[in-house]
Amino acid sequence: LYEAQDLLPPFGGYVTTPIADLRKIITSVTDIRVPVGRFGDWAMVVPALQGAGVTDKDLLLNAYSFDGGVFGHMIQDASLAMGVRSIAVGDASVEQIMASLIDMGATAFAGPADTFIQILEKVRDEEIEGFMVEKALIDQSFEFIDPALLDEFPNLYPCGCMMADMFGVIAYQPRGERAFVCSERLIVEVCKPGTGANVLPGEVGELVLTRLDKHMPLFRISTGVLTRVLQDPSPSGRTNTKIQGWMGSSDELLHLDNGTTITGADVLGVIEAIEAVDRALLQMDPSGLMLNITVKENFEEFGVATSAGREFRNLTKEEARAVVRPAGSIGFFDPLIVDRRD
Repeated sequence: LYEAQDLLPPFGGYVTTPIADLRKIITSVTDIRVPVGRFGDWAMVVPALQGAGVTDKDLLLNAYSFDGGVFGHMIQDASLAMGVRSIAVGDASVEQIMASLIDMGATAFAGPADTFIQILEKVRDEEIEGFMVEKALIDQSFEFIDPALLDEFPNLYPCGCMMADMFGVIAYQPRGERAFVCSERLIVEVCKPGTGANVLPGEVGELVLTRLDKHMPLFRISTGVLTRVLQDPSPSGRTNTKIQGWMGSSDELLHLDNGTTITGADVLGVIEAIEAVDRALLQMDPSGLMLNITVKENFEEFGVATSAGREFRNLTKEEARAVVRPAGSIGFFDPLIVDRRD
C-alpha cells in the first residue's frame, strides 16, 4: 500500500470515490493516506466501544493522537455516531490527561495502553480522588496490564482493541472476554505466512484481511500479525469469528547456515503444543540455538524443557537447547526470535 500510493498518488489506484465526494482524508505518521466517506462509523469502532460498555450516558476521554494519527479520528467519529460526549486531548501529557479526567468527570477512556497504565499508576501512587473511569478501550489486550494494578480498581473493565490505519478496528475484546471478536465488516483469514493458504482452525498463522468498502476496497492484505482462530462460543453471545489477538510477527525469521528458515510461527507452535509453556523466545548465538521458555503458574517445571525441546525438533528438524527462565522474564511484546550471531 505504501509503495502503491507513492507510484500512483494519491491513493495508489485503490480508491473508487472521487476526492470531492469524500468527507475527509487523513494522512498518518506512516505517510498512508486514509480516505473517509460520508457515513459516521467508517472505522468500525462503534461495536468496539459498545463491547467495552460505553453508552451515550458516558463522557469519553479520547487520548489518541490527531496530529498525524488516524486513531484519534476513528474514536472521535465513532463517538459522534453513538451520541457519546467526548474530550479530545490528543498528545497531551499524562498530567494534562489526568486533569481532564478528574476536572470533567470522564467515565470512559480510549487511548494507548501504556498511557492508561501510567494514569492508573498515578491514581494509585498519589491516591488521587475523583477518578471515575470504569470503561476503557485500549490498543492492547487487557492482559497487558498488571493484574495487581487492576485489582486496585475493582469497578474498572478495560477492553483491548486491534486497529490499523487502513482497516479501522480489526477485532476487539468484549467486556469480560479474553478473545478478540473480529469486525463484522472484514473478511478475516489466518494463513500460512508467505503462501496465502489458510491454516486449520486453531493453528497459528498470519492475519490476512479483506475490506469490502465502497470507497477503498482492499483484498487479502497481509498484516504481518500472527494469531489463530478460536472456536469456543463467545460468552457475550457474539457469533462472529474470534481470534486470540496479537501473538507475534510473521516477519520474524531466522535463516540458518544449513539453509533452514525458522519462523515465529514455529516458536509459537511450541507454546501451543506444550500446555505448561507460557511464553517462548528462540535465541541464536555463536554457540547455537537456545529456546528460552517460561512456565505457567500452577504448573511444575520438571520435564517442561525436555518436552519443549522435543516439540521444537519435531516442528523444525533442528536441535535447540531448551531452558526454563523465571516467570515474567519474557515480556508480552518481546520478539519471538533474537539473532545474536553478529
